[in-house]
Amino acid sequence: MITKNNGQRNLKREYIEATYEILQEVGMEGFTIRKVADKVGCSSALLYKHFQDAEHLVSLASVRYLRQYSEDTQTLSSHASDYLELNLLLWESFAFYAFNNLPIFENLFFGKNIERIQKIVFEYYQEFPEEISGLQGYFPILMQSNKLMERDFMMLKKAANDGQITLADADFLSRTDVYIFRGMLDIYRSTYTEPGVARKATNEFMTLIRENYRLHGMKETVSGE
Repeated sequence: MITKNNGQRNLKREYIEATYEILQEVGMEGFTIRKVADKVGCSSALLYKHFQDAEHLVSLASVRYLRQYSEDTQTLSSHASDYLELNLLLWESFAFYAFNNLPIFENLFFGKNIERIQKIVFEYYQEFPEEISGLQGYFPILMQSNKLMERDFMMLKKAANDGQITLADADFLSRTDVYIFRGMLDIYRSTYTEPGVARKATNEFMTLIRENYRLHGMKETVSGE
């Protein structure tokens, strides 16, 4: 049981944690509000005092799937020689976790709540501040927007400011990065759980966007040639 400072149960946090555990156990396909209520030991009606709807609850619980990626952002900058390479490393980390948990990431970043995704992320960290405490590096920058295209453009704009690419290239690459990623989620939706598929999909995605970056001015040593 999770309690607040005043000793009362923190039901909102309990519901989110229970939802995350259910998603881990049975996936989005097996998720129901009844399972969450039973796990917490409260009624379904009480749950709706804390969340707008089931999608809101699922989206909040899904933010926890970003935890490993968030931790990766703390160290990736030390492995990159410039902003273009850093952006590729961030994409590789993000894509790998996404292809491993495809329905979760697809719903979180392309689902019903896409227009309020930034609010949902901040709402989650209000309930779980310990998960963001101490995070530095590029994570605060990435937190400025959780719409993939906007976030990607923010990083690519830094490369443009450094003279690696033009601002027009940054706009083009941010759009094509997300279009390719979105399309590959569709392609691998039915097979992502098979052994090795997540890594295969990640490698394929990275090959495509690296070639795209190379065609728009990326150094050959960075593109892996």
